[in-house]
Amino acid sequence: MLYKLNSIKKMTRPNDVWECSECSRQQGRHDVWFEYDLCEMCHENQKDLFEHYETLPDEVRAIIDTMEQSYESLRDAEKNLNEIGYSFEWGLEAEPYNLKKI
Repeated sequence: MLYKLNSIKKMTRPNDVWECSECSRQQGRHDVWFEYDLCEMCHENQKDLFEHYETLPDEVRAIIDTMEQSYESLRDAEKNLNEIGYSFEWGLEAEPYNLKKI
């Protein structure tokens, strides 16, 4: 199996006040936010489910076990995982990372 950790870039919001999608904490314009409108604290608490393979449902593990280091294989796996409520990303080396429940 192939795994890779991703460092998601921090961005600032144009609005003066925004709310974290996870904890609903109000944030100011100088606070950083992450993908999926997460505040920094909630982002740090997010985990890549590839790192917790043993806790995944059998259906998800079966799809992961078929993944190869090719774009075609990753596209197929992404489609199959999306259908059952999971998502992941991959880089130029065709290495999957950041498996999340959607």
